[in-house]
Amino acid sequence: MLFILAVWVTRKLVNRTKIVTVAPTWGCGYNVPSPKIQYTANSFVRSYTKLAKPILFIEKEETEITGIFPSKKRYETHPYDNIERILIDLPLKKVAEIRELFVFLQNGHLQRYILYGIVFIASVIVIPVLIDHIMTFIQFLNHL
Repeated sequence: MLFILAVWVTRKLVNRTKIVTVAPTWGCGYNVPSPKIQYTANSFVRSYTKLAKPILFIEKEETEITGIFPSKKRYETHPYDNIERILIDLPLKKVAEIRELFVFLQNGHLQRYILYGIVFIASVIVIPVLIDHIMTFIQFLNHL
């Protein structure tokens, strides 16, 4: 809190003689703006893009300008986060690979679907009973 207060007081002292004016932004050197003029975010974030380049994978798509008066120009950038690739995409691919192991269960045979239900219900009943018997046996061995 003291540091923030010190910075604020220093700023006030330095800027006390300066006059604050409000004016339109630079506008890329165009005195008469029109709807055809478009600002791109690329020029505004170029310095930040250079800082984040080790983390981001940036894919660029652009068309070559030909002639004196080119008809169309296309320039697109698609940043992709490497951290997202590692922490989200790779685990999702692994889950998809594991899921693919069980695709054979979806075979379209109604009889097999009913069998899967019966096996599931039987396993829900049998597995806890089996675990209880195993625990009883372990306790029996501990008393010996």
